[in-house]
Amino acid sequence: MPRRLHSNAAIAPRFQSKIIGAASVSRRVMPTGDPRTPCFELYVGNEMVALLHEPKREEMFWCSYRIEPMSEAGDRILHDEATWNEVRFAVRARDGRVPNAHTFTGGDFVAYCRRETDRLTFRSLWPIDA
Repeated sequence: MPRRLHSNAAIAPRFQSKIIGAASVSRRVMPTGDPRTPCFELYVGNEMVALLHEPKREEMFWCSYRIEPMSEAGDRILHDEATWNEVRFAVRARDGRVPNAHTFTGGDFVAYCRRETDRLTFRSLWPIDA
């Protein structure tokens, strides 16, 4: 007699609630204390051009931050797609440490450069490292 295989339809409902629950948890704002206190500083070259605030977990390895430009010149640099496309930036903790030298932005930098949002998503840049 041939071996009977389980259908995916019978197995999927057991895991569906766990998956949906995980998705709703992953999009919440992460606690960091005072939201006015920046988590990180963003540098282009040797110039600090912005502060990163209000971390929010987006996906497994991605966290978004509200970007606060330090000046009008910094704002122009931040809204230039080349800054993000060519990874011209570095992120530092407030004490000068580099929490992840290899962090980069997600695909949302185009919306940021068009001023459609004030948030950017970074790979493996967690507020716990601040």
